[in-house]
Amino acid sequence: MRTQLIGLVFLGLTSLTQAQKSIETDVETTSVDLKDVIISTNSKYMNKVYDENSSEVVKNFEQIIAGYDIKSNEIYSDEYDNYSVNFKTSSSSKMNVTYDKDGTILTSKEQYDDILLPYSIRQSLVKDYPGWKLHSNSYKVVYSHRNDIKKTYKIQARKDGERKNLKINLDGNMAIVSVDYD
Repeated sequence: MRTQLIGLVFLGLTSLTQAQKSIETDVETTSVDLKDVIISTNSKYMNKVYDENSSEVVKNFEQIIAGYDIKSNEIYSDEYDNYSVNFKTSSSSKMNVTYDKDGTILTSKEQYDDILLPYSIRQSLVKDYPGWKLHSNSYKVVYSHRNDIKKTYKIQARKDGERKNLKINLDGNMAIVSVDYD
């Protein structure tokens, strides 16, 4: 019986390896032409600032900042080493970005006002502050190509004439919350 069981297991494994071989040989490979690949000079910026949980507004503007071509601006000249560009939105959000002459982002200071907060933050606020209403918020991102990035949410919550000012510093996967009472 034991010999038959080992034989069946061995037979099953050999049929799996055969199936694997035939699948591998049937796979078509395709090549990618490099003219279709976009290589960004600001991938370091995007790797540091991008957060899949951020508001779509934030993600869209970070894409605009990363893709901005300083060389296409009429004031561009090889004589200058750095360029400071101010971006503003109709919703009073603003970004100040410094590019070098090659278009690489050196620093950015971004402030987004009254945006949709990430789901995890909204859920935490509802749980930790039941009955409180979110009144206003801002999200600040400070980027430097030489230093760590700083991401901070400032949120004002109100309940029965009382106000709480919450500050959430994102540090990697951890949030540090501080509360001021008014």
